[in-house]
Amino acid sequence: MKRAMLIGLFAILVATASFAQVTDDFTITVTVNFIEFQLMTADSSGAYPGWAVGNMNEGETVVMTTGGGGDHIYVKNLSNVPLDFSAYSNSPAPAGCGYGTPTAWNPGAAAGTDIYLLELGKGAAGVVPATYTIIDGTNIVSSDLYYTTIAGESYHMYSRFTTPISASDGCPHNITVTIVAATP
Repeated sequence: MKRAMLIGLFAILVATASFAQVTDDFTITVTVNFIEFQLMTADSSGAYPGWAVGNMNEGETVVMTTGGGGDHIYVKNLSNVPLDFSAYSNSPAPAGCGYGTPTAWNPGAAAGTDIYLLELGKGAAGVVPATYTIIDGTNIVSSDLYYTTIAGESYHMYSRFTTPISASDGCPHNITVTIVAATP
């Protein structure tokens, strides 16, 4: 009988031990990298409409103006992470205008025949940049890094543009400058 009681007690202990549970947990906290920026007018009152420089001589340089009413760009950075800002540009051949042979322009490290010089720099309202970066890339892979920001840092961007020293046409050229933001 003692043996039966011991076996029964052992069975109860084993059954009780196999049903007992202990738990613990952990929390996953994650923040998604959020990248957003806007190109705005110098006074940040609206979307940047573009920079119409008008007629220029061959090899002439023009720089965006300063101040709250200037024609430079306010880059409103809404991102929650540091960003590398880079840029590239394109200027396909324009439609015929009757002045020469319409020819695509390309960005370069210096102005040349049908080659323009585009430079970007970070400055402050009222102060042009002390240095500029040459933007001679033509696609996202060859885009040129010109500024690195901290999370949420907005800034004023200035452009310095030099026309080709010799052009194959006298047509209006549109140059599309693409700004790229990426995490470093």
